[in-house]
Amino acid sequence: RGYKFTLRGSTDLASKAAVRNDAMQLWQIASKDPLFNPIPVREELLKSFGKHEWEKYINPQIMQMIQVVLQNPEIMDKIIQPYLQTKAQVAQSVAGQRD
Repeated sequence: RGYKFTLRGSTDLASKAAVRNDAMQLWQIASKDPLFNPIPVREELLKSFGKHEWEKYINPQIMQMIQVVLQNPEIMDKIIQPYLQTKAQVAQSVAGQRD
């Protein structure tokens, strides 16, 4: 007796798992490399889990700061870099006093 049948199924689940895996691997690489822009990487990771409104998952204060810097790139050189330098100097000074 021979049986004739057709297997039907979907590769959607496997495809979604592969996309998620790729996004998670990209996140692992990008999160350790300061040259990567973390926002699109986070966006891709969230989208791979079906979260298309990714903005609601990011801290609104951080998102606002990012938007301000993107719209006013001169802020980096005039405000943020001097602040970070001063902060590093204070930290070194405090560390030197402890020794």
